[in-house]
Amino acid sequence: MTRPETAHAAKVVARFKEMLGDECREQFNDEHFDELALLVESAIDAAVFEAKERIVERLEALTRDLKMDAEFFEGR
Repeated sequence: MTRPETAHAAKVVARFKEMLGDECREQFNDEHFDELALLVESAIDAAVFEAKERIVERLEALTRDLKMDAEFFEGR
């Protein structure tokens, strides 16, 4: 567990297991909880990727604006 997303997913699953209670928890095996951890990690990864994409779009827009400003001032 080196990635923060993996560690966070493991914490989410551990908390979920605590919330289930003993009787309900016995209905599931470790493979089920491992699969849940992968689903949670995938959801975190998707959210992080979308956030990074939005940041890149903002940086690209800022770069375009700065270039236009530079061209405006150079033309004066």
